[in-house]
Amino acid sequence: MARQQGPQREGIALDDGTWVDVGRDGKWRPSAGERVRAGVILGIFLGLLAMLALVFSVGDDDRDQDLASADDTTTTTEEPVLTTTTTLPPDPSSVGGEPASIHCVGDDRGGAELRDRGSTAVLVLNATSRTGHAADIVERLEELGYATTVPGNAGRLRVSSFAYVPGYCAEAERAAFELGLTEATFEPVDADALSVPLGRARIVATVGSDSL
Repeated sequence: MARQQGPQREGIALDDGTWVDVGRDGKWRPSAGERVRAGVILGIFLGLLAMLALVFSVGDDDRDQDLASADDTTTTTEEPVLTTTTTLPPDPSSVGGEPASIHCVGDDRGGAELRDRGSTAVLVLNATSRTGHAADIVERLEELGYATTVPGNAGRLRVSSFAYVPGYCAEAERAAFELGLTEATFEPVDADALSVPLGRARIVATVGSDSL
C-alpha cells in the first residue's frame, strides 16, 4: 500500500488498486458516492423493518378479532322459553268434539261421537189423522238403518216433535233431518206422559201434519 497526495484529494492506493480517501490525520473519509450508497442501503433496511412490523401488527389484530368473536360466540346463550299447554275437557254436550247444535246445548252426552243408527231405537207415535202413518214412518226409518219399536198414537200435532233420553239429542236431530222434518222441535223425553211404554227406545218421534 502506498500513500499518495494529489492536487485536490489525499488518499492511499491499496494493493489491488482501490483508492481510499483519507484525511490529513490519516483517518478514512467515505466519498460522496459511498455515503449515498450507505444511505440507500440503510433506507432499504429500515423500510424492510417497517414492513415486517406492519405485517406482524395486522396479524395480531386479526388474532384479537378472532378471539373476540370466539368470546362472543361462547358467552352468548339463549334462555329457554317455557310454555305450558292447558287441555280443557270436552264440552259434555259436544258431539265427538264438535259443538252441540242450539237444540242440544245442555244435553250431557259426555262428548261422545254420534251413535250408530242400529243402536238408536226409535219409537214412532202418529199425531195425524192418517191411519197407518206411524207404520209408514217406521218403514222409512228401518230403510235408513234405524232400530224401531212397536209404534203408537198420540194427540194431533201440526209440527212433529222428537223427544230423547239424556245424551241422545244429536241422534234425534239426525233422525228428524233424514225424515225431512226440518221444523221439528226437540225436548227431553217424559216417559210418564207417553201413551205407550218407552221400552228400549232412545228417541220418540211424534210425527205431525208436517210429515204427510
